[in-house]
Amino acid sequence: VSGVQTCALPIFTKDIKELNLSKNTKLEYFSCTNNDLKTLDVSNNSALLNLDCSENPITSLNLSNNINLISLRCLENQITELDLKNNSSLTTLHATTEITSNDLIYTGNSSYPYEFEFHITYQV
Repeated sequence: VSGVQTCALPIFTKDIKELNLSKNTKLEYFSCTNNDLKTLDVSNNSALLNLDCSENPITSLNLSNNINLISLRCLENQITELDLKNNSSLTTLHATTEITSNDLIYTGNSSYPYEFEFHITYQV
């Protein structure tokens, strides 16, 4: 598409403990898998379409400002609640570990999981 700037930032296996993405407002694709992030603030990244924050000790993830988010991968984290009520564009979710179906809040355009690739496993 002419005139459209796509911004991607992959950061893999770097043992990163902190990230400040607040000035990356055009960020559309972000991956920070296999690091040591306990928190991840993407509240200023409203253009974000695809987020993969798998394999980090993240305990919570606020995606309320990421209304354009289409794909979320948060595998092997320590997230205990995931509020997706503002993420009506979300079509793909991969999540594991502490999240249960009772901890998932989704009020998108479709009644999930029908148009939703939905993979959640949890420890009993």
